[in-house]
Amino acid sequence: MSSDTFEVNFGQPFGLFPLAGVTVMPHGLRSLHMFEPRYRQLVTDVMDGKRQFATATFEGGRWQQEYHGRPPLRPAVCIVQIMQHAEFEDGTHGVIVQGLCRARIVNELPADGKKLYRRAKLEPLEIIEPDEELLTTFRSRIVAAMEHDRLADLRGASAMVEHLKNDEIPTSTIFEVLGFNFLTDEELRYRLLASDDARERAAIVSAELLRLQTTLRKAQPQRQTDAPKGCCWN
Repeated sequence: MSSDTFEVNFGQPFGLFPLAGVTVMPHGLRSLHMFEPRYRQLVTDVMDGKRQFATATFEGGRWQQEYHGRPPLRPAVCIVQIMQHAEFEDGTHGVIVQGLCRARIVNELPADGKKLYRRAKLEPLEIIEPDEELLTTFRSRIVAAMEHDRLADLRGASAMVEHLKNDEIPTSTIFEVLGFNFLTDEELRYRLLASDDARERAAIVSAELLRLQTTLRKAQPQRQTDAPKGCCWN
């Protein structure tokens, strides 16, 4: 499978980097500090290959008691590519990763005594390319809200509008970035990661942004009357 210019080989197992919440979405960038021995080994191993691993999410709360063991994981993951890498004097690693594609855990490999980190066989979650024409309505609605309504007050909104108006950037990619940057609810973020339907993801992001817009509208009169002189709402 190809994600933009990167090849993803689902015939081989992927190392897993699990955290409490969704770490990165396809097309998103994230910096990570890998300091635990198992994840230092993970980075060293993948740097000798395609520089790819999968970010995963813990299932439930058992991970808080079993973090150093093998607590259960949610099935949806994001395969990432290391774009920049630095190894520090203390042996830890700093990496910048880009999300390539969403995938699902098929089965996790048992511990073998050699690999400190967890590994799993994965399968792609989204095989068919999104139909961009079906997403144009969502795109137009969000452009209007971010350019002329209360969503324009959000940090980064003006830059996002420029991306939304750039026809060379696919709408499906725009909504991946919107969801990761503006949705804070962890369950919603996981729903986006686990969805294999671009229209469903666009609908989730649009509904949440428009809900936020309504909240900002209601708060506007209070901001105008309650803000002390010299203060601003950012």
